[in-house]
Amino acid sequence: MVATAGAGAPTAAGPPAGGQVTLDVRDLRMRYGTNDVLDGVSFTARRGEVLALLGPNGAGKTTTIEILEGFRMRSGGQVDVLGVDPAHGDERWRARLGVVLQSWRDHSRWRVRELLAHLGSFYAPYSTNQIHRPWDADELIEAVGLTAHAGKKVGQLSGGQRRRVDVAVGIVDSWRHLETLLVLGGWAVLGLALASVLLRRMARRESGSNVAARREKALQRVT
Repeated sequence: MVATAGAGAPTAAGPPAGGQVTLDVRDLRMRYGTNDVLDGVSFTARRGEVLALLGPNGAGKTTTIEILEGFRMRSGGQVDVLGVDPAHGDERWRARLGVVLQSWRDHSRWRVRELLAHLGSFYAPYSTNQIHRPWDADELIEAVGLTAHAGKKVGQLSGGQRRRVDVAVGIVDSWRHLETLLVLGGWAVLGLALASVLLRRMARRESGSNVAARREKALQRVT
């Protein structure tokens, strides 16, 4: 499971100084019945940084990501994602997130290009002059290394190729989603090469040398 994140720990006075904070989690708690799955989890993610949550089965990794996505309500603590409490995020807030599921096999009969074009069309109403939505399907397919398989059905792809489709689905809205991409399991299947390509592509496409420098620093941390 991977999320854009920072290594600094939050304090009672507020999130750490530095780059723009995208995720701010403090004293996160989750209880199922009498079982405390999460007990006082805290971390901060800054723009362009990468954070991996590691732990054994049942440690609460998936629960944490689901809370960040706004799909699961927490028992306690404070959570801020892109300036919004996920528990109260609206459709426009959700349109700014990219989520890669741990397992996603519901559209095996769709061809890769058709599937991404179809899913991308749902984001078109949220397109602005600053951020064009969705990402062009062929450009997205090239970014994840599936150009030669664009016309194939998802069910005909290998396991690694299907995982690349999963990533494409997670960022189909816009290339900017690599700043707020939440991944549930299996990132290692893609390999660091794909991560490097995507980070460098995002750095090139956004103006501003400081932004590019921060992303290059994040890239160095994961390569």
